[in-house]
Amino acid sequence: MKSMVCIRNRVALCLAFALLLTAAAGCSLVNDPEPPAKEGGDVELTFRVVSAANLTGHSGTRSDDKGHDEEDSQQPDVEDYININDFQFHIFVGTSETDTNPRLLYSCTNLNGENVTYVGGMGVYDIHITVSEETMKTFFGDAYDINSRTPVYFRVMVVANSNASQTATTPKEITGTDFNAMMTSANALTYTLPGSEFSLPMYGLGSWQTTTLYELSDSRPEEPTSLGSVTLLRAASKVRIADEIPRQPGNEYPRIASVAFTYASQSGYALPANASDYIDGTQVHTVNIPDQNAADNTINLVSGKETVDNGTETATETVFYGYCPEQRIGTDTPRFVINIQPSQGAALNTYTVPMAGYNGNQFTWAGSEGMLLRNHIYTLAIGLTTTQDLSITVCPRAIFTTDIPPFE
Repeated sequence: MKSMVCIRNRVALCLAFALLLTAAAGCSLVNDPEPPAKEGGDVELTFRVVSAANLTGHSGTRSDDKGHDEEDSQQPDVEDYININDFQFHIFVGTSETDTNPRLLYSCTNLNGENVTYVGGMGVYDIHITVSEETMKTFFGDAYDINSRTPVYFRVMVVANSNASQTATTPKEITGTDFNAMMTSANALTYTLPGSEFSLPMYGLGSWQTTTLYELSDSRPEEPTSLGSVTLLRAASKVRIADEIPRQPGNEYPRIASVAFTYASQSGYALPANASDYIDGTQVHTVNIPDQNAADNTINLVSGKETVDNGTETATETVFYGYCPEQRIGTDTPRFVINIQPSQGAALNTYTVPMAGYNGNQFTWAGSEGMLLRNHIYTLAIGLTTTQDLSITVCPRAIFTTDIPPFE
């Protein structure tokens, strides 16, 4: 009896083991379910617009390899100001980073319109765009495959303040269906600076950003695909006169009472020379001036206080500044007319100072010989000699040091 029980137990164990093997084999023959098909939908994009020169992580747009080392905006309410109602951007898609004529995917001339939102303020804005699935399918045609890992190349062009007015309600029109046509249209945009409530036209061309249709299909409103940042280049030049006339302690005189500035080219182009090849965040080194025979234009420079550091101490001095389109420096224009008041109640002494030079001494504008370039600053520091003539120093920088000898 004992041996029969043992045999039965062994048979039962063998049958159980066989059933387990059969079950395991059955499971191995069943295919795992396929992952759900990738769903398409609208594409969410974002990019940053930078008009300030002093943001961390962004090179100053007035700093370059020509000795122009200013990295701050001294009057951000003017120099960084973007009129949101006069702002447009255009998104292009190319076949590679060397594509010279990418096609236009999306244009926006109204930041308050549908499918576009923005956040930010003075100096920086983040733009969010929703591109409909229908638009993507129409643009890419048969090549539209949300599972495609083939690189797709994006580039953004921005034009701001094309009317040069803070009260403008719409931007000037730029037309075309590809990059070359759009650039031809944009290159024709001109501006003049009004006497008040003006804004400085700005242009930016972002660097190429690479993604895929597969990655774009994963974009969501809370996780848009980034197209990088666009740093804007101001279309105007800035001129400055710094009052560095020595004065006795406690005495406000002699001092510069006012400065007028006259220039010949009243109109300027919103875009720089060679705008199609412009590299984001860099300076330009050649002017782009419309041909014209207009009369000279004269503006009164605005005065303000500035703190400067001479290496051992800081001092506050008066600076007069203004803006103009790009200019060629001739023998007579551009020029400053500087009025100096010798003492309280005294008549003004007037001095005319062309930017080419004064009293036979030619001014050297390092890296900008013979021209006033957009997005550059030109400063003359004014002193007085013992004969009451002007002593003039060309300052290569906007934030400059002073060396006023002490009175003895």
